[in-house]
Amino acid sequence: MKILVMLLCLLVTCAPSQSQTTTSTVDAAEKIWEKVFKLGVGHDITVNTMSGASYHGQISCIADNEFEIREIDLNQKVHWYYSEVKSVRGDYGSKDLFGKRHNPRNNQIISAGTVGGIMLLLLLMVPKT
Repeated sequence: MKILVMLLCLLVTCAPSQSQTTTSTVDAAEKIWEKVFKLGVGHDITVNTMSGASYHGQISCIADNEFEIREIDLNQKVHWYYSEVKSVRGDYGSKDLFGKRHNPRNNQIISAGTVGGIMLLLLLMVPKT
């Protein structure tokens, strides 16, 4: 009898964790759908998949459970289910010297830091009178 009660308690405590995982996956997929839907067909997009790969292109089709982009580097259409996607961003940058695309926002941050550093150096070089 004690073993039966312990097994029942074990099943009750394990069941909510499984449903939470399913719910969080569904919530994440819904958030990806919302971002893709907000961007709309024809908008530039960067797609980061669960496997770690990233794809860049324009949205060509949006459906309830999947979307499709015209990938610019592969020169073909690629589609994903929302559950396969880790994150999306509404733009993509140009290729660097190594052929890898970068986040255009990083360029803005680096430029602002460089300009700020140069201005700080100029202020420190001015003689104090």
